[in-house]
This record gives sequence, structure tokens and C-alpha cells, in this order.
Amino acid sequence: MKSILFTAVAVAAAKRMPTFESFMELHSRSYQRGSAEFEQRKALYAQRLADVKRQNGSPDKKWVAGMNKFSDWTESELHTLRGWDGSAMPEGHSSRSVSKHSAFLQQRNPLPNEKMWDDLTTFAYTKDQGNCGSCWAIASETVLEAHNEIYNKNQNLFHAANRGMHTKSSPLWR
Repeated sequence: MKSILFTAVAVAAAKRMPTFESFMELHSRSYQRGSAEFEQRKALYAQRLADVKRQNGSPDKKWVAGMNKFSDWTESELHTLRGWDGSAMPEGHSSRSVSKHSAFLQQRNPLPNEKMWDDLTTFAYTKDQGNCGSCWAIASETVLEAHNEIYNKNQNLFHAANRGMHTKSSPLWR
């Protein structure tokens, strides 16, 4: 029932994709109509909108795409959000890799052929990392929340205590 409702909501949202003009208004863009930048941003938006429609129209899709505040950004602008720039490398760092978890690799229990985690509350909402590019923090927080929800059967223990741990205003960034 949950997946049917989710699919219905996703389909409805996909049909209501904003025009470029409404996107500009929604995200406070001030491109001058008719300018080269306006045309470039509009073309980027149109291409990403076509990609979203193609993804959402696929009968084999595993996820639902959408438009967001980055839908008119160039690849070089998007690149500034991706990855670690190395600026926080500690002095005397080591390049050796982490040893493998032998206990996990030596398990004798048979693994299931398939396991879906889409029923977890952790995955029911979208996190927004803002412009800081800390996708590693979002991924880490999501994994910790999911593990807590799976093993403790209560997603609120971790999530409520650490809400916003990935934001630059949190104590971890000071």
C-alpha cells in the first residue's frame, strides 16, 4: 500500500514539473530574458527536465527523479558541490587502506537473494545538504540512521538527537 501511494505521489509530482519561468521565480533567479545567460540556463533546465521525464517514464525505473534548485546549474558549478577537496587533510596522514572486516567476510549464514529497505522511515524524506558539498556527511548520517532503525526498531533515537549534524552551523563544523 505504501509503495502504491508513493508511486501515485511521484507520478503526480512528475506531471507538475515547473516551467523555466516558474522555476526562476521559485528559486529567485534574475536572469535577464533574452540574454545569453538566460538562454544557456533555460537550455540546461530543458535538458534536465527531459532527463527527469525520461527517467520517470521508464517502466524499469528503480527511483523517481525530480527538479531542484540546481537544475539550471552548469557542470562546472555542480562540480563545486561534489567530492572532497582535500582541504581538511590532517598533518602526517597515512595513505594505507583500512583493513577488511574479516568477521563479516567469514559469515556462514546464507544471504537472501534480495532485500528491500524502502520501508524504513529514514528513506521517507529527502535531506538537503545545502551548498556545502558534504555528500559524505549526508550519506554517513543516512547510513547511521538506517542502521539504528534496523537494529533498534526506532528511527527516532538517532535522528532526533543528531538532526542537522551535517550543517555548517552545527558544532561539528566549528
